[in-house]
Parts: sequence; C-alpha cells; structure tokens
Amino acid sequence: MIGGEPVRPGAEDVVARIGSLDQLAGIEHVILADGPARGMRGIRVTTAGGLQVDVLPDRSLDLGAVRVRGIPVAWIGPGGIGDPSLEQDRGFAGMFAGGLLATCGLDSFGPASDDEGVVLPQHGRIGRQRASVLRSDVDADRIVLEGRVVQAALFAERLVLHLRLEFPVGGTQIELTDTVTNEGDVDQPHMILYHANLGWPLLDEGVELVRSHGTVEGVTDLAQSEIELWDRIDSPTRGYVERVYLHRMERARREAIASVVNRRVGLRVDVAFDVSTLPYLFEWKMLARRTYVLGLEPANSPVMLGRAAARARGELPMLAPGESRIYRVRFAFSST
Repeated sequence: MIGGEPVRPGAEDVVARIGSLDQLAGIEHVILADGPARGMRGIRVTTAGGLQVDVLPDRSLDLGAVRVRGIPVAWIGPGGIGDPSLEQDRGFAGMFAGGLLATCGLDSFGPASDDEGVVLPQHGRIGRQRASVLRSDVDADRIVLEGRVVQAALFAERLVLHLRLEFPVGGTQIELTDTVTNEGDVDQPHMILYHANLGWPLLDEGVELVRSHGTVEGVTDLAQSEIELWDRIDSPTRGYVERVYLHRMERARREAIASVVNRRVGLRVDVAFDVSTLPYLFEWKMLARRTYVLGLEPANSPVMLGRAAARARGELPMLAPGESRIYRVRFAFSST
C-alpha cells in the first residue's frame, strides 16, 4: 500500500503475478441440464473487469444474462432462456427469452407477414438458428468468439452470418462485428435488427435515457402522442401499453450511442452502433408490472411492420448475389 491506495500492476506485470489467465478471465463451455433450456449449449465469458456474459450458440450466438460487477443488466423473458425449437409450439411471444441481445432477421423483422407469397415469422428466423462455433480464444489482451450461422431453405434464401464477439480481458465491453453474405444466386431482401433488452435493477424509475444525436418519432399513435416523454422511465405500472419510438440517426456521424444511466446503482450502459449500416434505432418502452424492459434496437430499415410493409414503402434493403454487409454494435459498461 502507498498512501492507503493499492498498488495496481501494469499489464506487462500481470503474467508475473498469476499462475494462469483463468485466475482473471476466461471462457467456459457448458451444456445446460434442466428446464426449457435442457440440452442447449452455453458459453460463459468472464473478464477481469467484472463482466460476466452468457453467450448462446443455439440462439445464433445471442447474449443471455449479463452481469457487471455482480449487477444484472439484461431483461430475461417470463419463460426464461429456452430451446428455440419450443417456439414452434408457443410462438415468438410465448418463448421470447430476452437476454441482452436477440438478433432479428436476416430477411425480416417486426410482426409476422406475407411478402409476395413468402410467409415470414415474427422477427425472422435467425434467432432460432444454431451457430457453428469456429473460434474461442483467450490471451492476455482479448477474449474472442467467432461463429457461423446459415439461414437457408430449398428454393429460397441462402444468407450466411459470420459473427465475431470480442471482450477486452481487463475491461467491461462487448464488441460485436457481424458480416452477412448473400450466398444465393438472386437478389435477397435483407432486414436486420439488434434487439438489446435492458432490465431491473439497471432500469428503474428516474434513470437517464440519453441519445447522442438524431430525431425521434412515434411508431405507434400512443408513442407519438407522448413524443416529449420518449426518454422518461417510470416505475412498473399495471396495464401499461408498450410505446415504440423510431430514432433516425445523423448519417454524417460514424457512430451513434444510446445510453441508460442509473446513478443509484452507479452504472451506465452504452449501446453504440455504426450508423453507415445501422442508421435507425427503435426504442421499445415496456414498463408494465412483470414485463419491465427497455429495448434499444439498432436496425437497417425504419419499418417495424414486417417485410411486406418495408417493400411497400420503398425501405426494403437488398443484398445482391455474393454481396456482404458488415454491422458493428458495442456494449460498454462503466461506473457513474
């Protein structure tokens, strides 16, 4: 101790002070054994900065429960984390697991729709696809996970998602880089939305909701009638009706950030995203009792009503054969 403060070694001295990197950070591969998640693969990532993340390979490497220095930040749905095949019986809403990140797409998001004879489920199929884990490495600087997910059907789309998740070993960040490629022979509709779900105790009455730049409009009539309250978070309310807002980000900026700041628990969460490919942010404000969640959802289309509606409005992104698109989303957790 020097002057009552602990001496913290520099990064170059860490190796000399530990027997194994597992002492500070690491990756643990597990098979879940009970309940609706029985048989699912899980990957638990732990950093020396106090971040613990459950990655779900059987849900396209989405993110489940997340804790920062022991504080839960992700909202988990009423059915808990479950096998995606169970959604065939109970539907999307019946088995929506939540978690910090639920990827929606790759050819549609929003409610179920029929687009030119193609029946599309709510929020697309990608979140129900099982990933091939290609890499899971830990070194003195970073933890890296990579995976590949194929969304394909006979006489239909062949979209391939390559995912890369990076976690600084000593930090509290999650860096996501997704590359989506059309490996088919025809132009393919391509809609993607990153459904980030924040819950209590991070989400609470009076927390600050901050957006770096852009404009806001109501997607629903109720949201539009309360447009000045888009950033207000109240306590759980019986009978609350969801509000959905659309934030259009300034395309001249490289990155946009939406943040939740809770000074009572001393935690700030930033959701940052690359505006060049994700120029829109949907805000799902659902402050009901037992369904108390804030969704911050970067997207590549401003239409939340499904693919047919996006096509009708001229807002349906397309991928040519062989074309790829890269998406970057970053979650950063810090003290207030």
